[in-house]
Amino acid sequence: MTKKETGDITEDLLRLGEEKTIFAKYGLSRNPFPSQELPRVPDIAEYVKSVCIAVREKELHEIKEKFLDIAFGGNATNLWIHGELGVGKSAVIIFIYNLLREHKSDIVVPLYIVSPGNGIDDIYDETVRQLGGGFFVKLGQKLLAKVIARHEELIHSDTPKEIIAKIEEDSSNIEILIEKEILNVDELISKALLELSEGHIYVDDKMIKLVLQMLTNYEKSWDFIKNYPKKDRLDGLVTLFYLFRVAGYYMTFLFIDQLEYSWRIWSKTKKDRFVMDVRELVQRSIPYLSVLCTSNIDLTEDINVNYPTLLRPLPMNPGRVVVVKSLSKGQMRQLVEFYLNLARVSKSSPELYPFTESAIDLIYDRCNGVTGHILIVCFELLNYAARKNLEIIDEEIVRKWYEQKKVEEETGRKEEEKRIRIREEDLLR
Repeated sequence: MTKKETGDITEDLLRLGEEKTIFAKYGLSRNPFPSQELPRVPDIAEYVKSVCIAVREKELHEIKEKFLDIAFGGNATNLWIHGELGVGKSAVIIFIYNLLREHKSDIVVPLYIVSPGNGIDDIYDETVRQLGGGFFVKLGQKLLAKVIARHEELIHSDTPKEIIAKIEEDSSNIEILIEKEILNVDELISKALLELSEGHIYVDDKMIKLVLQMLTNYEKSWDFIKNYPKKDRLDGLVTLFYLFRVAGYYMTFLFIDQLEYSWRIWSKTKKDRFVMDVRELVQRSIPYLSVLCTSNIDLTEDINVNYPTLLRPLPMNPGRVVVVKSLSKGQMRQLVEFYLNLARVSKSSPELYPFTESAIDLIYDRCNGVTGHILIVCFELLNYAARKNLEIIDEEIVRKWYEQKKVEEETGRKEEEKRIRIREEDLLR
């Protein structure tokens, strides 16, 4: 470990806990800006609190008209969200996804997939992980309830209509009725499997049976669903989306975000496989699957020129595209104010304090209006100012910080070149 690295670690250790105090001079409880461009989204509901929808009202209205209104009208559709890296596409679609998850999950199934590097495998894994075992138990209950309602002969009781009414009131009563032997689980699953698969050439009987068996053999069935054979995962997903519809969820929303990050490192073979799998997934699930994808210029051009088959199930015409442009300087100041208010403890502070308007405008220019870059610079500048005990962050401070950063980067580059040269010399000895 070098002397510099030792010093960095010592400095980091000494800074532990300082965030609780160093930002108080600005009337802030913490540094509210994101420290990285790509958001980590372990807790969607928590992340949404840092999404400023006021600066994206136009785009949200467009997404509602071009995508949500159509899908909630009962017609499967798709939408592409175009915009440069860091412009804020993720924030927009995460906000919509969370809205559906929190307020419409009784009638639709929303799924949010980030940069599916392993293609359909990642989409399957995330679908299962996000929904969880409890959802699959309820899914099995709803499916069996519908079968029982159509077949009174499955009820071993003198009052079948009362039993059906009890199940319609709460489908979880099925498990109690199985325990009381009013329902025979083998008869029930056999009849359900026959009805659910009959006339549907794309469904996977194995997946249907596993979902139905979640009621009586949870551990084994859930483990198999989570570790479904990779070769069968496309069929498994198609089957799940079909079962969601049968159970009463009339639309599944599949949000694929940051696809460009996987796309730019995939080989042609991987791209071909992804395009083929997604095309099959959408075409087999057309009545009940709506797909929203984000893309940048490079991804859009590559798909249009080299992978037009993806545009058959997922058209990219004007009615299926929403463009997320860079925010104006006025909107960016509004966004910075929004972030500061997330941590503001003193309501008497000026809107942008400790930043000045001209400072934000200069950062905007230096970052070419890219939202993600601007917010990271605000994060670093606020840390810099607080540790230097600066009263305000104005244009002069911003310029000085950029100059210092340039010197540090140049020094770091020279030190790295020196380390490489020393290693090469050691190898030659």
